[in-house]
Amino acid sequence: MSELNLYRTETTASDGTSVRLVYDQEADILEFFFGENEPATGVELTDDIVLRLNQQTRRAISLMLLHSDGTH
Repeated sequence: MSELNLYRTETTASDGTSVRLVYDQEADILEFFFGENEPATGVELTDDIVLRLNQQTRRAISLMLLHSDGTH
């Protein structure tokens, strides 16, 4: 089993919302979390971009940028 290589950083948006960036080096995925992580539904915006939304509040929970092999 390989070691999990995650890089994390946190900042605050101008409206005071906590924004966390998590990069998974092994999978080559960068995810931006807006506020606290909570149950959400993923909506594929493109082959390489997934927006996760709380369906009840219609609030964005995270934005995921997936590895692209450059063929799109």
